[in-house]
Amino acid sequence: MESPLFYGLVAFIFLLSGLKQGLTGFGLGIVSMSLLPLIMSVPDAMATVTLIGALSILGSLGAYWKDVSWREALPLVISMVVGIPFGIFMLSAISPEAITRILGAVLLLTCATQVFLPKHQKLYLPKFLGPPMGFLGGMLAGALNMGGPPVLIFLQSRPLSAKVLVATLQLIFAVSGLSRSGLIVAWGLVTPNILLLVAIGILPAWIGIMVSARFQKSISQEALRRIVLIALILLGLKYLIF
Repeated sequence: MESPLFYGLVAFIFLLSGLKQGLTGFGLGIVSMSLLPLIMSVPDAMATVTLIGALSILGSLGAYWKDVSWREALPLVISMVVGIPFGIFMLSAISPEAITRILGAVLLLTCATQVFLPKHQKLYLPKFLGPPMGFLGGMLAGALNMGGPPVLIFLQSRPLSAKVLVATLQLIFAVSGLSRSGLIVAWGLVTPNILLLVAIGILPAWIGIMVSARFQKSISQEALRRIVLIALILLGLKYLIF
């Protein structure tokens, strides 16, 4: 049995993750997976975040359903579902130290895409790159619950409005979360302790999402992006080097 401080930190991390999710429409997975390995193993963090992420996104999917671009979503969904088992297998086959280093590298690469991708110039990727980007996202989702960046980069290159982009991402992440949840249960990664962590983290995550969504328009998205990027870069360096 862990200490009350440990469980308090878990709840606080999911509160922060929910705040980021509510403000931007995504980020619960990357924020929680960046912070939880500071206090628990990467496999335990991945299993906990997978279950909480699936429950959280399913609760809000109905609001986005009518704006989903199915033509863009289906190839990414299929390729992500194919890639997820490979990521889960990698998680169970590689040493904890190597997984931690990979987590650090993925965090830094994610930050690099946000820093160096053009802000005002449209990035164009050919449509045939959708399935490979989806497969890569599936592998990262299965191993680290951080499959969003490849999918986001690809969808940002498509001719989609911001509303359709966010709705399509929600659908893809929902299907990915359900697939991962089923596979980690089958793989034996969900233990009574993981279920306890899910029970502790789900309510703070929901509170963060609901509270921050109310203030979405009054908070500077650029300032928030910079703060999150700096924090992720520092955490990525820690996991990669130390």
